[in-house]
Amino acid sequence: MSTRCQVHVVEERPGGGEPLARFTLYHHTDGYPQYMIPCIGYAWELTGSVANSDRRFEAAHGESVVSFLCAADPGTFQPEQGHPLHGDLAYEYTLYITPEDGGVRWEVEQTMGMATKPIARAPLAELLERFSAKSCFVPRLAPVQPR
Repeated sequence: MSTRCQVHVVEERPGGGEPLARFTLYHHTDGYPQYMIPCIGYAWELTGSVANSDRRFEAAHGESVVSFLCAADPGTFQPEQGHPLHGDLAYEYTLYITPEDGGVRWEVEQTMGMATKPIARAPLAELLERFSAKSCFVPRLAPVQPR
């Protein structure tokens, strides 16, 4: 049986308050942190590989982040309408996108299965340090290099 998960992308409002946008993706396989955290990290890398773009823009908007997540692991992410939780989830991740002075911060919150209490929320860079050594994520497509 596959290890399924959902990834919620929450575009936070500068200064707090209600989020600007929220998106939900269903991931059919490999939902455990040793796979998903490096996958989210690869999506972050992709935000900086777009020709003539500003990472602060690409990495700070929910719609763009969803497309980079799908590009990081094509064929396994499925955008969903609404935000229902599937009954077969092993993990749930919420990626918080927060604009900062001159940049953007990505934080990931992990929840195990159908639990209501998160097991961790930390900056993506910190989670990558913890899970990269044990990673089994291999990018399926190499990023396209600008000409």
